[in-house]
This record gives sequence, C-alpha cells and structure tokens, in this order.
Amino acid sequence: MPTFIFERIAITPEQIVDFGLQEALRPTKPKDPRYRWFLDKYRDIAVLQGGLQSCELDAIRPTDLRDMVRKVIERHLSRKELDTVNARGEQEKIRIGGILDRFLDELHDPEPISVCHNGGPANGEWIGQWLEKPEPVVEFEAFDYDAAETRTLERMLRNDQLAAFYGLSV
Repeated sequence: MPTFIFERIAITPEQIVDFGLQEALRPTKPKDPRYRWFLDKYRDIAVLQGGLQSCELDAIRPTDLRDMVRKVIERHLSRKELDTVNARGEQEKIRIGGILDRFLDELHDPEPISVCHNGGPANGEWIGQWLEKPEPVVEFEAFDYDAAETRTLERMLRNDQLAAFYGLSV
C-alpha cells in the first residue's frame, strides 16, 4: 500500500509577502470552525495581523501555484520516475492536441457519414434516404451547437491553467 505525505505548501505568510498578496487579505471569518485555531496559530504573524486577516489560495496566480506543486512533487520522485511521468505527459499533450485538431477540423469541415453507429460500413440505403429528408421547418431560431462548442473550447483554451498544462495557446 502506498504511503501518502500531506504537506502544506501554500498559502504561507511568507508567500503573502513574496507574491505581493497584501491586497488579497480579508478579515478572517469568525463563524469559520477553524477561526480559534487560526488565531492561535498566527497570533505572532504581523502580515496576518495576529490571525485577524487571512488570504485565499486562489490569490496566487495559477502558474505560480502549479510551479510550487511541481517542485514539491519532484522532491519525492527519483529522476527515473520523473522522466517517465514527463514522457507520459508529453505523449498526452500530443494525443490531446490531435484530438483538438480533429475536433476543430470537424467543426469547420464536417466529414461525410461513412460508418454506421455500430462501426460497420455505411452502405445501406438508409443513408441516402436520410440525406434526402427535407430540413424540418423550425418556428424558432435554431441553436448553433457548433458555434457554442467552438466558444466553449476557446474559453477552455483561454483558461491559463488548461492552456499552460497542455502547452497550447490561442
């Protein structure tokens, strides 16, 4: 059975100063069940005003937080294990990049139907009959799924964490 080590790596009073997060400080919530513990633990910490101020983890930029996590993980892995994990990560980036490329290509230039839903060849008469069906009359404005999927994908790629993790840019 593997051994798990839990280590608090963020957010520390030193990081509040190092990353210039003083503007992100807010009053510690008295109704939080950890309030007394927090006051006791940080009683002598000036930047937290003796525990009366606190800072949320999301105040740290995602890239900085990811770097902190990566460094701690790398301390616990041998060079061989780290190389294996990095190689797998590169393979995943390539695989996901290919999936994204195919997805975007399909959005802009759809492939014709060439296989049945069960994976068999699409040589039945039903394809021609289906393609000949007239477009249904729609009384309301149809939702553009392709545009919605493209916007969603673009929004995902603009997300700093996702784009940086997969080495992508928009």
